[in-house]
Amino acid sequence: MKSLPRLAGALVPLLLSACFSSSPPAPAVRWFDPTPRELPPVPAGLPAVRLRVQSPPHLGRELAYRVGDREFTFDADHRWIAEPSALLQAALARGLSASGSGLDVVVDLERFEFDVVGAPRVRVQCTLRVAMAGVAEQRLESVQSAASRSVDALVTAMALALVDITAQVQRAVAPKN
Repeated sequence: MKSLPRLAGALVPLLLSACFSSSPPAPAVRWFDPTPRELPPVPAGLPAVRLRVQSPPHLGRELAYRVGDREFTFDADHRWIAEPSALLQAALARGLSASGSGLDVVVDLERFEFDVVGAPRVRVQCTLRVAMAGVAEQRLESVQSAASRSVDALVTAMALALVDITAQVQRAVAPKN
């Protein structure tokens, strides 16, 4: 009977040390939506399009930061609500007459990043291919300054970049008079 209190006495420090050494829970991941509140209106006479946006596999939900000329880092604690290609597809579909039929428009998304090498800014870069006579492959880019290096300021600038890319695509597919 005396061994039970001794065993309990020996286990108490061990159990307490386990309680003190446990690490706090990881902070929750924060999710961001750069979807623009307003986009340029669909121009009159803009043809209906079949839209497809594709991107390389490294452009996932984790926010991408350019920290050097040839260096990126990905932030696992801050993520997009959808893949960047889906975010761009949604913005373009709202700004075009995307109906599932019509002119074939393919957008190859190449960059969707926060550039913090110098002054904070965001960059969206893509190649536009339109199956339309007289329209060559076009490289589109939007660079927008951010008010600060905070994630919120960078996401706000990304929304502006999506508006700008949408306007560029509208101009590219608009009928030429």
